[in-house]
Order: sequence, then C-alpha cells, then structure tokens
Amino acid sequence: MHPGEIASIRYLSPSDLPSFQTDYHMAHSDIPSFCFSNIFGCYSSNRVQSMPLQELSLSNSGLNSHTVIVEAEEYQLNLAEERRKRRMISNRESARRSRMRKQKQLSELWSLVVHHRSTNQKLLDDLNRVIREHDQVLHENAQLRDEETKLQNKLKNIQAEDELCSAKSRRNLLR
Repeated sequence: MHPGEIASIRYLSPSDLPSFQTDYHMAHSDIPSFCFSNIFGCYSSNRVQSMPLQELSLSNSGLNSHTVIVEAEEYQLNLAEERRKRRMISNRESARRSRMRKQKQLSELWSLVVHHRSTNQKLLDDLNRVIREHDQVLHENAQLRDEETKLQNKLKNIQAEDELCSAKSRRNLLR
C-alpha cells in the first residue's frame, strides 16, 4: 500500500443486498467509525430504508483516495440537498393546505356573521313592532278607562236624577 491511499472506507448499503465478501474483505476494526447523523440531523425520512454501515477495502483497487473522498462527500451533500428540497416542497405544500383551511374557516365565519346580523336585524324589527303594538294597546286602554270613567259618572248622574224623579213622584202621589 502506498502513502495517501485509503485502506478502507465506510459506505451505506441496503441490508437486503447479497454479500460481496468474495470480491472484498470486510474489516470493521481498521478504520474508526464515521457518524453520518451529524450530516443528516433528525430529518431522516420514513420512506428511506435505514442502511447499515459497512467497510469496503480498497487496498488493491488503485483508486485515488482524494477522488473517493470527494465523491463520497458530494454524494452525501447531494443526499442532504435532496432531503432538504423534499422537506422544503413538503413544507410549502403543508403551508398551502394550511392557508386553504384558514381561508375556508374564515369564509365560513364571515358567512355566519352575515347570517347572525340578518337574524339580529329581523329580531330587532320584531321587537320594535311589538313595542309599538304594546304602546298602542296601552294608549287604547287609557282611552277606554277614561271613557269608562265618563260613562260611570253619567250613569251615577242618571241614577241620581232617576232617584230624584222617583222621590218627587212619590211625594206627589202622597199628597
């Protein structure tokens, strides 16, 4: 092995792929593990399968270590960028749906406001009509009471006159 070459790198592979042990030898203790969770953060998608880390030995492959590292970094950056873009699109869609729901709720509330204002106006009109009718009935009652009083006074006067006439006619008869 020459200076600057990589003995092995860690890569992501699906757990259901066939083993490549006949072409590559696995070495788990040669290289310290690299943590990809710092790159991806907590944004792992449920749609993406979790992939175990494995080491691939490159001692006889003749690949330039710098090229492999750059390609691996670019691949990881591309994955992170794709996830970021998917999240951004998903967030935009979610925000659009939220705005649509909010607009619908606002429209329903305005519809209720118009309905309640209309109902309130009808109730106020009915109340004013009933108050006017009540005032008319009170006025008519007052007039009828006045008329009753006048008629009762007339009746008393007639009765008094009738009694006077009856008393005079009895006197006249007695004489």
